[in-house]
Amino acid sequence: MALNNDEVMPPQRLPLLGKVAIALFIILAGRLWYLQIIQESKYMTLSQKNSIKLVRLQAPRGEVMDRNGEVLIGNRPCFNILTFRSKEREDAGWDKLFSALGEKKKAANLPLGKFSPVKKDATREEISRIEERKADLPEVSIEVQPKRHYPHGKTASHILGYVGEITDVELQHLSQEGYRAGDTIGKSGVEKSFEEHLRGKDGGKQVIVNACGYQVDVLGCKEPLAGNDLRLTIDYRIQEIVEDVIGRKRGSIIVMDPRNGEILGLVSQPGFDPNIFTRRISTTEWRKLNAGGSAIFTNRAIQGEYPPGSTFKLIVAIAALEEGLIGTDEVFVCKGSYQVGNRTFRCWKKGGHGQLNIIEGIVHSCDVFFYQLGERVGVERIALYARKLGLGSSTGIDLPGERSGLTPTPQWKRKKNGVSWYPGDTVNMSIGQGFVLTTPIQMANAYSTFANGGTLYRPHVLKGATPEIIRELNLKPLTKKVLREAFTSVVSRGTGHKAKVAGVEVAGKTGTSENPHGADHAWFIGFAPAHSPSVCVCVMLENAGHGSSQAAPLCGKIIKRIMQLK
Repeated sequence: MALNNDEVMPPQRLPLLGKVAIALFIILAGRLWYLQIIQESKYMTLSQKNSIKLVRLQAPRGEVMDRNGEVLIGNRPCFNILTFRSKEREDAGWDKLFSALGEKKKAANLPLGKFSPVKKDATREEISRIEERKADLPEVSIEVQPKRHYPHGKTASHILGYVGEITDVELQHLSQEGYRAGDTIGKSGVEKSFEEHLRGKDGGKQVIVNACGYQVDVLGCKEPLAGNDLRLTIDYRIQEIVEDVIGRKRGSIIVMDPRNGEILGLVSQPGFDPNIFTRRISTTEWRKLNAGGSAIFTNRAIQGEYPPGSTFKLIVAIAALEEGLIGTDEVFVCKGSYQVGNRTFRCWKKGGHGQLNIIEGIVHSCDVFFYQLGERVGVERIALYARKLGLGSSTGIDLPGERSGLTPTPQWKRKKNGVSWYPGDTVNMSIGQGFVLTTPIQMANAYSTFANGGTLYRPHVLKGATPEIIRELNLKPLTKKVLREAFTSVVSRGTGHKAKVAGVEVAGKTGTSENPHGADHAWFIGFAPAHSPSVCVCVMLENAGHGSSQAAPLCGKIIKRIMQLK
């Protein structure tokens, strides 16, 4: 059949179209060669980055339990909402997301081409709102991570401590140990002391995602390794008792087993709820926590340094008896005051106590008796026995931030102040005043050492650790006999009578320490049963007044309730 003239291709157009087609082919081929050969490595890298993502799987920290298995620190699931912002997605889509979460963020603040958190630790209600809008929010994913949880809130907060995000300064020292920005790390308490033990080993998985961030497949997965669990010497029942007894009073209470140095309970008031630090807190919240100079993060039991007052008389009495500087029948006379050079030092009892031997001097906590005894013993011997009983240096308790207190000497004073030691300094030191400073844990340990017959243990909160003996004092039988009778009589008929417990023989000593910054501090340290002690209780109340009226009753309540448990 003959072709219509209109359908016939003009001969002169064929070479032109061929030339155009060949040119286009050459251009495409050249571009393809450039992309596949010259730019191969660049686009291969970009392709891999866009298609394969390494997702970190956070390891849960180990749990912390009390001596009986009660969980004090655990973990709970934390839901984080993540999104992948791409150029293909209009910002209106992100506005729907923020609206669903009640957030006031802007889409422009989200980085392009990467996963970023939109909401950390989202509530179940927020997760439900996201799931309802899943069709409109395809780039959104929900990540589940373990999060630290303190089921008892403020209870034992200064023992347990808290965790927080690693700082830049910490990262400089710990990056070689596998820590990375954004990691959680122990900041205080056992969370910090046993960080290496509690910390797990993170895992990860390789996933294939498309250009919009959608997960297509999983190439491989390494499961995280949970941290090791920890069991403490703390008895949660005793911890509840000391928290209840101290109430809202500022200070600290320590309960320890004098037979091995185990801490059974420890409270520092005011405290805090560690749960608040499992998330980022605002500047306003931080200021509120630190308002009023309450120093809620100071563990007063191991970091508070105070004059020990008359509780220090234990040290002077031991030194005198061990060195043979006083007999059981020797007496000193108290007329209400004592003259040293041109200074007059007064007794707490204005009218005086009359004639007292060492037992009665302790029972009535006579200052004038100990002024005279302290002069006889001398500052060097007092300092020596204070150090033997663990004062003037940290006890080594397995909690961070312990302070060492101060056991002064003439050499220390000359180096510190450039002046000599005066007789009045010795007199002041003899009743736990002047330059001497102690922490409650030091005094609890000193009294525990006497209570058990002379073995100074290192206090500890880790259950299962072999009790560590720092030193043996090898006290004379006479020293132990005289002082045990004296401290038992303090409670039965002396200044500590408000620490009495029906059916239990309690021994102990009151203390009231002058405070240059305010009202006196109140002390009482007791142990029971007096002749075979299983608990030693140290009560220290800031600015509370007299130890006999304020601290002693609390010690009695604690011992009574502990004995009821047993």
